[in-house]
Amino acid sequence: MGKIAEHIVNLITKQIQDHGIVVWYDPEEAYVDFVKGLDIPDVKVIPFDGSFFGLRAQIEPFLEFITEQGEPNPDCEVPPKLLIYVPMARSDTLDQEPCPGIQGLGL
Repeated sequence: MGKIAEHIVNLITKQIQDHGIVVWYDPEEAYVDFVKGLDIPDVKVIPFDGSFFGLRAQIEPFLEFITEQGEPNPDCEVPPKLLIYVPMARSDTLDQEPCPGIQGLGL
């Protein structure tokens, strides 16, 4: 792994350690191939595949750790470690609402 790739992985890992769930918006789609090969220990990488409903279905099992206000649930001891990769601008996703509560957790 090159130095830039290593730096990106370190940034993502830090965000996940701090927040649990990280949404990575990539409007230029510059990191599509990078994310496909991304392997961070104990982190589930969930890429957007063209359907927000499909994305929601993949994320849903992990959402028991988050309250309806988007805050970590105090009753859950171990929050999920997720990287949700969305190869578009955040502003392009705002009218798509199958994942409420996730928007505020972005990178």
